[in-house]
Amino acid sequence: MYEDFELAVAAGVTPAAPTEFIKEFPPVEIERVTISFPQGPNREVYVRFLHEATYLWPDTPEEWINGENEQVVITGPWSNWDGLYRLRIQLCAPGARLSHKLIVRFDLAESGTGTYLASMLDRLRTRFLPVPD
Repeated sequence: MYEDFELAVAAGVTPAAPTEFIKEFPPVEIERVTISFPQGPNREVYVRFLHEATYLWPDTPEEWINGENEQVVITGPWSNWDGLYRLRIQLCAPGARLSHKLIVRFDLAESGTGTYLASMLDRLRTRFLPVPD
């Protein structure tokens, strides 16, 4: 099972003040993360992933992942976090003249699908009330 996210970053966003997206997963195993960079930004788009304040990919605050018209694959699995997986995805494009979008795909282990679906159903139950008889 996988989830795709299209993320946008405006031109001129600096590493000191990146655009940030937060993605929460229930406790499932993340097998792989694939970043699809757009065509044409001439390596002007940068991305990194954090769990809370811990740098995951890359694992130091000075480094970023960038690319052009290519996919970067980060393989796991990652499943040793306690509770909810709260990933912070940061983007910047300091030298860009135009805004850009990239796609991030999270591949989730099938073994965790039951837990994932149960969690999603619980979320739906809390948001929707049953129809009265």
